[in-house]
Amino acid sequence: GGKLVLLQFDAVTILGIIGLIVSLWWLVKLRDELKTGFRELRGQITGTFLFENAPLVTWISVYVLFLLFWLPKNTFYRLFYLPPVILLVGILCHPWKRKFRHTLVLAVIVLCLWNFTFLIYPYSRADNNEILTFALQHRSDWPEGTKIIFSEYHSNLWTISYFNPQVSWLGKTDYSEIVQLPTDAPLWLEGTTYDLISRNPEGKKWLTAHVDTSRSFVYRSRKNEFRFYRIIPEG
Repeated sequence: GGKLVLLQFDAVTILGIIGLIVSLWWLVKLRDELKTGFRELRGQITGTFLFENAPLVTWISVYVLFLLFWLPKNTFYRLFYLPPVILLVGILCHPWKRKFRHTLVLAVIVLCLWNFTFLIYPYSRADNNEILTFALQHRSDWPEGTKIIFSEYHSNLWTISYFNPQVSWLGKTDYSEIVQLPTDAPLWLEGTTYDLISRNPEGKKWLTAHVDTSRSFVYRSRKNEFRFYRIIPEG
């Protein structure tokens, strides 16, 4: 996995790329051993082998069939059949672990370096995570005692609320209860609550009179949307 646009060419990234190039170069030098290994491994995938490992084959087959129809684009569910795949590959490779040990070790190194350089390390940086960046940027806007009302605890809100523990996060779905909340302490409406209130004709009027648009935060991108509306304090 990974995205080139997320790369920042610091020392860690450069070392990772150099290590990856060296490992790939070495793996290319062992290409004859690699071809022989693949040819021998393919020859071992027989009906007898599959029958002897029927529990693992069944495990894989059930999930592959199920995930063809249920959320097929959610690739993280593929992890459900990753363990038996690893076990099958291990069983196949076991007889040749000495004969092809250099190739197997290099293949693992290449995979690890690729994932670390292009996926793990870039996503460990806060500036490559829109949700986390938003959560950290607005910490100072929500001091201790701030209350934020939400009507749906969606996945983006999980991260934003986790990194803002100083805020009191209140789940409310009753319009009449929301509009009667005291505003002596900083009070905000999360986007789902704003939408809930705006569906009510009286609620639209209340929002017009009580939302401070100049101090509200509305962020939209291709993948995410974060909306927080500041309620004008009483008095």
